[in-house]
Amino acid sequence: MKRVLLVSQTDAGFHSKLTKKTQEAFNGWKVSTITPPVCHFASYTNKVHYIRLIDPMTLWKEIYFCRELDASLAPISFTLLGLSEILRDSHKKAAVHELEKFDCIDRIFVFTIHPESLKAHCKEINFLQSDKVVFLHEPPYEETSFYRSSTYLSARTALFANEIPIDASVVLYFGTYFFSKGPDLLLEVAKQLPRVHFFFVGDTKLGSITINKADFADFYNIHFVDRYVSDEEASLWFQATDLVALPYRKFYEHDTSGIFNQAMQARRPVIMPNFSPFSNLFAELGNGVGKIFIPEDTESLKYQIEVFFKCNLWPGNVFDEYLSKIEGWNCIGELV
Repeated sequence: MKRVLLVSQTDAGFHSKLTKKTQEAFNGWKVSTITPPVCHFASYTNKVHYIRLIDPMTLWKEIYFCRELDASLAPISFTLLGLSEILRDSHKKAAVHELEKFDCIDRIFVFTIHPESLKAHCKEINFLQSDKVVFLHEPPYEETSFYRSSTYLSARTALFANEIPIDASVVLYFGTYFFSKGPDLLLEVAKQLPRVHFFFVGDTKLGSITINKADFADFYNIHFVDRYVSDEEASLWFQATDLVALPYRKFYEHDTSGIFNQAMQARRPVIMPNFSPFSNLFAELGNGVGKIFIPEDTESLKYQIEVFFKCNLWPGNVFDEYLSKIEGWNCIGELV
């Protein structure tokens, strides 16, 4: 029987979903999930796949150490996420370069919401140019029907109760509170738009920015759902909102966004920064996908949110157009 070891560096939150989906990708293989280091890999293993490569330097060191010991290594592949961080770190970037050269590295999967633009950028900077590299759309982690199981009104009734009017204008920020994602920028804008309700959904302890909710107690239009949110509840938040906010800073350039995919699945417009890959998507999908703002410019972010609600923009068919291009998880299993 074919055997694959999935190397998981953690087993919490989003990562467990990534593990589950990767297991599905290797349908027909005997799958075992283990933790690093790579020197634990037995020679009887047909394939080894790192589910998420957070630190390429660690993987490079482990493989280098095994080669020094003349250890037998099965073909290794890995999924590369968080590329913007790697591109800003010369040491991590160099480690990826070295990983490409190892004979045992079989495939490098790069997830992004716009493979064409990222592939072009990598060619421009002479990075990830090996034949081993495969650029793929970031696959969705749930079925699209999961984000369309409730109506707009029923989702609002379930979430808002009597907290806000059922027909209120709602902007959703969903996920973690990292500096690169700009939640603090959106909070500044929210203070200036009292007629729009802003919901910040996610554990404020997960991130690099300290959010003091007491600082916003006097703003009745700013709401925090400060806890872990189940997948089922998350789908309701996307279905109940009018606009999904991605207030990302320039740090996030050339990265990916699972939140963008969730918004597309729920057929909800997004407000996103004017840099790649978001600017590429906006150029292809047009105003139907939402609005675009000047990154790190709160006036631009505020203005575009105002325009969105003033013009009463609402989805066309661009969401399904985007989703139709996304490869499934089975692509990984087929290509490894």
